[in-house]
Amino acid sequence: MISKTNLQKKTVLVKIDGMDKAFAAVVSNLENDGIWFVGGDVASQIASAIGALPLALKEPAFYVPISQISWLMASNEH
Repeated sequence: MISKTNLQKKTVLVKIDGMDKAFAAVVSNLENDGIWFVGGDVASQIASAIGALPLALKEPAFYVPISQISWLMASNEH
C-alpha cells in the first residue's frame, strides 16, 4: 500500500464522484481531508461538466475532498 504522503509530486489517475471519466494529474499538496491536483486534463473535464471555466487560469489547481474520490491509482515505485 502506498502512503498518502508518498503521493506528493506523483502523477496519478483519479476518479472523482460526479465526473464521467478518471483523469491524470500531479498531486501538488496533501491535506488531512483532501488532495490538491495540478496539470493533466482535469481543467478541460471540469469545464465541460460545468459549461466553461469562468476565468482563464494559467495553471489551474484543484482541491478534491477525500470523500469525493472514488478511486486513485499511482505507481508503487518509491
